[in-house]
Amino acid sequence: MTLEYKFVDTIEELTESTLEFHGKPEFWKPALGSGPRYFVHIKDNGTNAFGLSKFCAFKNITVEDYLTNYRYKTDGGTTQKHIASLTGQDWKLRKNVATDIKESFDNWISQFFPNYNLENAAFISITKTGHPKRKIKKLISPAELEDKLRLQREIGKIGENIAMTYETVRLRDKGIKNPTRHIEQVSKRNSAAGYDIYSSTKGDTRYIEVKSSLNDNSDFFITENELLTLEAFGQEAYLYLVHIKDLKSQEGQVYRVVKDPIRQLKETGTLKPITYRAEIKTLHKKDYNL
Repeated sequence: MTLEYKFVDTIEELTESTLEFHGKPEFWKPALGSGPRYFVHIKDNGTNAFGLSKFCAFKNITVEDYLTNYRYKTDGGTTQKHIASLTGQDWKLRKNVATDIKESFDNWISQFFPNYNLENAAFISITKTGHPKRKIKKLISPAELEDKLRLQREIGKIGENIAMTYETVRLRDKGIKNPTRHIEQVSKRNSAAGYDIYSSTKGDTRYIEVKSSLNDNSDFFITENELLTLEAFGQEAYLYLVHIKDLKSQEGQVYRVVKDPIRQLKETGTLKPITYRAEIKTLHKKDYNL
């Protein structure tokens, strides 16, 4: 079967292609090959992004599509001419572009192409217009990722403490004596329970999942285990959304309580799968790359 392809027709489409390339750092090195020379540049909110011109000329494809199907569908000269014609610009050598673009490009390409001949690079810069579907993504180093995960763990811990206090006050306001005897922070002894807090009094049992953040947005991540557990508990399942106003002082509040949250999410909310569980059932000797 012959693969059909189209080149971008507008600056907006060229922007989309550039942001697609920039957002896939795991494919930069294989996509660039041995000696790339021409790059589309875009600047958005102070961030510079770069895309390989031969990829950016294609319309509505991913970098994965490019590597597996489209890389050799056309030559670089054709795509470079198309981009120049579309933008009404000539390609500028690195020595002729603004200093901030040169510095950003040098820092960018040296991450994965340390021996690249910088003086060979040429650019066409475009200005982002409208509201493209993709945004320029900030790259995260392993150290930054660990800091982010550490912060998320801290937010989760503080959020559960706030939820515990909320639940204690709620039971006390209902006239329950010694309310802490009726509440257990299950997550402290079982991280795989599928919920964080168990609260039970006569006629009122709650399996509570706590979702905490530094804002009061109503979006959050939920694991498959949490989803299935809360769905199974039905009317006894609760979601407590916690807004942490000050991390240092650990101040915050439960700003929303949702009963039977999975039913509500399915009926009036949004649930999007974002990961896949994979398992190779049987491996034969020929499957190993020895």
